[in-house]
Amino acid sequence: MNKKALDPVAAFELARAESISRYQSDKRWQTMSGNGCAEPLKQKYMYNFKWMGRPIIQTPIDMVAMQELIWQVKPDLIIETGIAHGGSLILSASMLAMIDYCEAAEGASRWIPKQATAEYGAGYRHPRSQPRCHRSASISP
Repeated sequence: MNKKALDPVAAFELARAESISRYQSDKRWQTMSGNGCAEPLKQKYMYNFKWMGRPIIQTPIDMVAMQELIWQVKPDLIIETGIAHGGSLILSASMLAMIDYCEAAEGASRWIPKQATAEYGAGYRHPRSQPRCHRSASISP
């Protein structure tokens, strides 16, 4: 495929996929990656970070990888097992909230509870608040 004919994001994604595909056969890369994990584990490097003010026991690269995975899959629910200080829980919840926010923005809908109550009556529930799926977090307007 001609990278010049692609838009910049598509070209970046193609180059990224090509780069990732080479890691599996690159023995030098594998050795360097393995060696690069041992010392940070000994030094407890992953204890040095926070997510939105909460301690998170993950390396920055793991946090970015989780963000990419959550954004790509767009799950309705993330189950955390074993919570130390709540940082990874907040990471997951903030990503789910961002997915909800972006879906609402992409749908060009805006939910204003006071306006809806005045318009439709006190018992009205917005369709997005119906139990179609459950997210562990959502953004309130």
